[in-house]
Amino acid sequence: MDRKARSTRLLSMADLHPVSTDPSGSPVHEGVLGFHPVAVGVSRLRTIFVNLYAVETGDGGFVLIDTGMVGTAVFVKRAIAEKFGPEAAPKAILLTHAHIDHVGNARALSELYDIPVYVHPREKAYVNGTSDYPPADPTMGGALAFFARMIPTKGVDLGKTVRLLPKDGSVPGLEGWSWIATPGHSAGHVSYFREDDGVLIAGDAFLTADMDNWLSVNVWRRRLTPPPTPLTPDWEAARASIFALSDLEPTVVATGHGKPISGDDLGDRLRDLANETIAPSGSRYAGRPALYKRDGSVASVPPPRPDPLPKKLIVGAAIVLVGTLVLKKRRS
Repeated sequence: MDRKARSTRLLSMADLHPVSTDPSGSPVHEGVLGFHPVAVGVSRLRTIFVNLYAVETGDGGFVLIDTGMVGTAVFVKRAIAEKFGPEAAPKAILLTHAHIDHVGNARALSELYDIPVYVHPREKAYVNGTSDYPPADPTMGGALAFFARMIPTKGVDLGKTVRLLPKDGSVPGLEGWSWIATPGHSAGHVSYFREDDGVLIAGDAFLTADMDNWLSVNVWRRRLTPPPTPLTPDWEAARASIFALSDLEPTVVATGHGKPISGDDLGDRLRDLANETIAPSGSRYAGRPALYKRDGSVASVPPPRPDPLPKKLIVGAAIVLVGTLVLKKRRS
């Protein structure tokens, strides 16, 4: 199927959600609660500042790709019931990677629905409790870097629910889909692609919102951007992964953070993004990346950069304290 024919399969679904179109031609779905359509059989649910996706199978079922921010399992369960019915249950959970905002509800949902959780072999160490992720670098400035000080990078233990994605690139339960290794943001990061109509669910291999911008981190203005800057420990691998995804010539891209973007020029736009993707100057991982063992667990990381925020907070607090004492003295 050629790119033009593939793009015609984008879903409007005005009967389910009011839909308008932004200047780029991308669908805009009004409201913030519940699943919103992305393409045929693909829906997006936002949990705080991260997306998860429901992808329908050929037999009336569905799977989840990622699970949303930790602590939002009740919200996810309610959204599933509203979209698929009160007795509906996903057949499996497929992770792009296991950072806390993507794996956050995996254990709760896998136990609730008694379903497996699939990961890439090099991501297994982060879901069986044997490795933590490389530390974030909060020193480069921007919104996400600020919040990175509060985002844990510890691995989790999902117990016996963990399964490995098939080596042949197929996706359990999703005929016509394939998984693509896209390391950089994490050692075992994967993206999911439906060749028939060019739908790409890319996790954090790249983003469709500027999470470093204090406004965009909330309103998600559509823009192709590199993976999350303070939490990407291998920029050369991230760059190569974006190039690999551009070669797929997707017509729809849906990521972990941001609204979906559609268009026949996405392959070219992703190549441009890859060319622009470099480690932020002076960042912890600019000199050298984190190094991994064969199983994907962390072997070593470069030393941290001094974090200026604590000193700034101390200085600010001292200024406030002195000002308060001076004001109190003048009033006495």
